[in-house]
Amino acid sequence: MHSYAVDLHIHTALSPCGEEEMTPNNIVNMAAIKGLDIIAVTDHNAIGNVQPCIEAGKKLNMVVVPGIEITTQEEVHLLAYFDSYQLLEEFYCTLKSNQMGLRNRPEIFGKQLLFDSKDVIIGEEELLLMNALQISFDDTVRLIHQFGGAAVPAHINRSSFSVMSSLGFLPTHLPIGCVELFNGTEKELFLSRHPEYKKYRHIISSDAHCLANIMERIFFVELSSLTASSLIQWLKI
Repeated sequence: MHSYAVDLHIHTALSPCGEEEMTPNNIVNMAAIKGLDIIAVTDHNAIGNVQPCIEAGKKLNMVVVPGIEITTQEEVHLLAYFDSYQLLEEFYCTLKSNQMGLRNRPEIFGKQLLFDSKDVIIGEEELLLMNALQISFDDTVRLIHQFGGAAVPAHINRSSFSVMSSLGFLPTHLPIGCVELFNGTEKELFLSRHPEYKKYRHIISSDAHCLANIMERIFFVELSSLTASSLIQWLKI
């Protein structure tokens, strides 16, 4: 087993709240500068920039895990990770049928930019990505599991868009092995107030929407190999 530095919650400029500097190569290079071994790209309700980030990561031997941050109908943010882009794409083909179909207004919500692996803008996503999907938290977790992915409730210690703020609890009957905490300094305080979460593994992530916020070598996972597959298994246990 080896210890690897990770940041598993990073947004590109495809997310309406993501800065335009969040291009595939900028993200991968900043992650390398900060000494990370594994990152995950998790845009809001979209996967259009995942493959370009994976391709950019290969140039630096950076493992980029295919991911997405889903907003369920209860307005819970839920992270989903897969060990291949093909599985993520297959999952997303089913998930996107739950989009509301509202068009983005870039002048209000910001541009939703699509890139190739050389950071060239190749288009914009026209549908508004920040809205909740018409699928429940429970059904989304089950769908992730059906396609072999790992479901991780996002920033559970936040006062908005978390399973705690929206549902008040984490359903124990679902196939969830890990939760995400935002800001590791609050970890022990949160767990002391909510001991029911001690049974889950946890990750600490940046939820970065700008390059400066991508994490340093702060949080580590013990894996058998430096691969997306090894990480997915760790998240599921």
